[in-house]
Amino acid sequence: MSRKARIILFSGILLIAVIAAVIVSAVLSPGPVERYDDIASSTAVLVATPVTSDSAEYTPCGWQWATQPNPNLSAEIQQRLADRLSGVQISEARAESYGENCLNADGSVRYFAAMQTDFRIIIRVEGLSAATSEPVQEILRPLADDVLAVLADYPPDDTPGPQPGMISLEFSAAAQESPSYRIWTRTDMAMQARNPQLSTSEFFNALGGLH
Repeated sequence: MSRKARIILFSGILLIAVIAAVIVSAVLSPGPVERYDDIASSTAVLVATPVTSDSAEYTPCGWQWATQPNPNLSAEIQQRLADRLSGVQISEARAESYGENCLNADGSVRYFAAMQTDFRIIIRVEGLSAATSEPVQEILRPLADDVLAVLADYPPDDTPGPQPGMISLEFSAAAQESPSYRIWTRTDMAMQARNPQLSTSEFFNALGGLH
């Protein structure tokens, strides 16, 4: 190889080495470094701030058992019973809420907390004075069925208070000297007794008896 050719080859190799060195330097050299304090200054920091209440401190209740009348519901039930028991005198149909009053320190009522809705029904029935114990049940069974059918439309979910209330169903004779009969039971038990498969005696037993 001539001297000129060797010079050209050496120059080419040198040029390639220089180019390679430049590429490696570009790849390995670190980029601009962002200072930590620059990052901190550009980042939003969320700080939890405690919330204070300006409202007055809650005062505990003094609780007292109480009842509250429900005149609108009472009037509605009275009308529905009159429509269903045509010709039968409904002496009383009353719905009232049973629960507790929340009392302030001075004894005033802050609010009423209903626990349940109770029903009191009084029906005047002809012929009770002459009836013996067995006919009495036969006379009163259809009347009790009709009353419970009306009250079935007022479950705890639709009346004040979360729990089942009580039903007082009284059958009074027209004559004052004649005896009266009463059923006293919980609403959920009364609804379970509404079973046409039960005999008359089983029906009244399921209601807790006829007193």
